[in-house]
Amino acid sequence: SSAASDVYKRQIQAGASLFVGALSGIFYFRLLARGIGRLGTSSKIVGKVQLLVPVLLVLVSSRFPQLDLIPALLGFLLYKPALIIQFLSMP
Repeated sequence: SSAASDVYKRQIQAGASLFVGALSGIFYFRLLARGIGRLGTSSKIVGKVQLLVPVLLVLVSSRFPQLDLIPALLGFLLYKPALIIQFLSMP
């Protein structure tokens, strides 16, 4: 029963890490979209502030033992396949 409980805890931990990574990916994408939206109107370059998001994700996942780094990074990268699929499905 203890082994099953440990497996369950690891699955919950991996799921939570994936969720945190996905939220940070959404936040990164929103910051990137806002920076690209400003191009040509109020700025000539895209800001670098969105690059702090993956750095903070790594720092937070290393700081809190409840978060695993690999699932968090996979969650962060989940937006990329969605963008590719959306691009390929455009007429």
